[in-house]
Amino acid sequence: AEFALSLLIIPAFYWTYLTYNMGGTPGKRMMGLRVITNSNQPLTYGRIFYRETFGRFVSTIFLGLGYI
Repeated sequence: AEFALSLLIIPAFYWTYLTYNMGGTPGKRMMGLRVITNSNQPLTYGRIFYRETFGRFVSTIFLGLGYI
């Protein structure tokens, strides 16, 4: 159970940390993409964490899109 939980927590913090500090994960940066807010406000850990966890969960599980 602890191992399965770590498979969820570690990537979430990885995505959050890199997006906050670099504007995106290495894959996003290689593609020339940067995560910004629509109102040009500074990114916050909470907003990024929500985006990277809930957004991935919804797009992958509920919509069945996964990673295109």
